[in-house]
Amino acid sequence: MTVIWVVQFISVASFQITMPFAPYYMQELGVDDLQALTRWVALFGAAAPLTLALFSPFWGALSDRYGRRLMILRSHAGGALILILMGLVRSVEGLVLLRLLQGAVTGTVIAAQMMVAGQTPAERSGYAMGTLAASTMSGSMFGALLGGVGAHLFGYRIPFFLAGGLQVTAFLLVLSFIRDSVPELAVSAPFPVARVRGRLQQIRLLFPLLMLAAWIGLVRQFERAYLPLLIQEIHGSLDGVALWAGGINAVGGVAGILAGVWLGRMADQMSLPRLTWIISLGAALFSLILAGAGNFGVLIPAYFVALLCAEGLEPVMQVWLVRNTPERVRGEAFGWASSARAVGSVVAPLGGGVVAMFMGVRGVFAVGALLFLCLIPTVLLTARISPPGARE
Repeated sequence: MTVIWVVQFISVASFQITMPFAPYYMQELGVDDLQALTRWVALFGAAAPLTLALFSPFWGALSDRYGRRLMILRSHAGGALILILMGLVRSVEGLVLLRLLQGAVTGTVIAAQMMVAGQTPAERSGYAMGTLAASTMSGSMFGALLGGVGAHLFGYRIPFFLAGGLQVTAFLLVLSFIRDSVPELAVSAPFPVARVRGRLQQIRLLFPLLMLAAWIGLVRQFERAYLPLLIQEIHGSLDGVALWAGGINAVGGVAGILAGVWLGRMADQMSLPRLTWIISLGAALFSLILAGAGNFGVLIPAYFVALLCAEGLEPVMQVWLVRNTPERVRGEAFGWASSARAVGSVVAPLGGGVVAMFMGVRGVFAVGALLFLCLIPTVLLTARISPPGARE
C-alpha cells in the first residue's frame, strides 16, 4: 500500500504538472480567438476520457487474467511516452491527438485502484480507497504547484519533459518493489472474450452503480477544464497566470487529500447514499459561489470547499463497487466503472464548452452547481434499485 501510494503520488503529479496551463499552451500554439480556444479546451478535456472509456474494460479484463502489476507498468510506460511527445508538439491538433492516445494507453489511477481493491478486506475498503485518493490528490497538489512554477520560469514545453521523467520514475518503482497480484485460477481461465455472456450478466447487475459512476464523472469534471479560464479572467492577463493556476490547483490538492482520508473513513462507518447526497449538496453550494467570484479572496476558499466535497465522491463510489464485486473479477468491474466514469468525463467538457459559448465561463460553474444538485435524487434512486450491498 505504501509503495502504491508513492507511485500514485508521482504519477498524478506528472500529469498534473501540465494540466493547469493547457489552455495557455494552446494560445502559445497559435489559438488566439476566444471562441476557438473554448472549443479546443472542450476537445482536449474530452479526448482522454473518451479513449479511456473505450479501453478501460479491456485493460480491466487483462488485469484479472495476467495480474495488476503488468497493467500498472503498461500505464506508466505509455504515460511517459505521451507526455514527452506533448512537449514536442507544434500544433493544437497534434496536442489533442496525443491526448486521445493518452486515454487509450495510460489509466494509472484505475490500475492502482484495481490492485488495492484486490487485496483489501471489504470492511477496510473505505480507508484503503480513501488513502489512495489522498495520494492522488496530494500528487495533484504537488504537480500543479511544480507545473505552475516551471511554466512561469521555463515556458510551457519544459514541464512536459519533467512530467515524462516522473512517469519513468514511477515505472521503475513498480518494477522494483511491487509484487504481482493474480486472482486464483485466473491464468488458467479462458480468455475474457470467451466469457462475454457471463460478464454481461454481471454488468447488468451492476448497471445502476455504473450509471451513478457516469453521472459522478460528469459532475466532477464539468467545471474543471474551465477553471484556468476563470483564473485568467480574474487575473486579467496571460502574463504570470500560470503561477496563479498552479497555486490554486495546489490548494485544491489539499482539499482532495482531506477528502480522501476523511470521507474515505466515513464511508466505512455510515450509509453510503446519505454520505453521497450530503457532499453533493456541499459541492453544489460552493460551485455556485465560484460562479460569482470576483477576486481570488473569494475563489480560493470556495474552490477548496467545493473540491473537498466533489473529490469525496470518488472513494465512496469505489467502496460501493468493492462491496458488490467478487475479488476474482473486480479488475473487470473497476474497468467497466472507469469506462462509465469516463463517459461522463467525455460529456462534461463538451457540455461545459456549449455552456461557455452561450453563458460565458462563469455560466459553466453555475450549471455545474445545478448538476451537483441533480446528483442527489440519482444517488437515492441508485440505492433503491442496487444490490443489497450497495443499499447497506
